[in-house]
Amino acid sequence: MNSCVLSGCLVRDAELKKSNNGTSIASGVIAVSRERRDANGEYGTDFINFVAWDKQAEYIVKNARKGSRMELQGRWQVRTYQSSDGDKVTVNELVVEKVNVFASAGAKASTPKEEPKPEPEEDLDLDELEDNNQNDYDDDDLPF
Repeated sequence: MNSCVLSGCLVRDAELKKSNNGTSIASGVIAVSRERRDANGEYGTDFINFVAWDKQAEYIVKNARKGSRMELQGRWQVRTYQSSDGDKVTVNELVVEKVNVFASAGAKASTPKEEPKPEPEEDLDLDELEDNNQNDYDDDDLPF
């Protein structure tokens, strides 16, 4: 059975795109703290890519902001595609099936964003989704 539950904080606002047939697709990264300390006594953090479709995508973009505490349930997916440079890209991500956004200090998850995100200028080809698997996050980017 492929079933995952993650609880953590949204690293940055999720990005909303539309597929060629108008389906909403949101992608983002959630920071999940580890339960065990490392050799230095610190708790590590994993940065997990996620993608949500349809109503879950719209819900996340409307209700979650950078720093929002979230619980995501879904299935783990590994997919590959060829980039425009001709390189083979492998993406690991959680495909969201259920989502809960919790209010947290510094994040107002219950109120919608004031400015809607602009629509993309061209249709999204699902094979060309950006590889969000780049963990170039600085500790200053962490919402906790």
